[in-house]
Amino acid sequence: MFDDAVPYSDPACPTRVIVVAIDASQHAQKAFDWALDHMCRGSGNTSGVLDEIVLLNCRPVAATPSVPVGDEIFAGAVISSNQDYQAWAAEQTRIESHTLLKKYAYRVMERNKGVIVRAIALEGDTREELCSAVKQLRAECVVMGSQGMSLVSKLMVGSVSDHVLHHAPCPVIVVR
Repeated sequence: MFDDAVPYSDPACPTRVIVVAIDASQHAQKAFDWALDHMCRGSGNTSGVLDEIVLLNCRPVAATPSVPVGDEIFAGAVISSNQDYQAWAAEQTRIESHTLLKKYAYRVMERNKGVIVRAIALEGDTREELCSAVKQLRAECVVMGSQGMSLVSKLMVGSVSDHVLHHAPCPVIVVR
């Protein structure tokens, strides 16, 4: 179902699922630190419900380079090399996503003993994929950073945090 970056098995007891959206930005780092400082409860302070921190990272779909196609003999070679490139690029972004997720997952494990950690790599439109994953995970809360976009950028591209804030089925905390 999900592309887990670290080994995961369903916990035997009830959990409180807290999603933390991460990327390589300083904004995500601040949101991650805030979530660990303010949302995580250690195993001794849970009232029978463990915290499950789910780290989500979404990467874009690898783009296919546009290469002019010549005659039919050459066309097959170009399509094959484009497919090879696309597969290579997709694998590279997957590796980068998993590396980032593992880095953050190990930090959770070091700081918060007794907290269950799950790290999931998503692919596609970040706004839609985050909301879909939050719904599937039945998250109780989402913590994410704010990229600090200008009003013009928000109108042109759309803010990920703004979209998640308005479309997620649970409370969303945007850390600045």
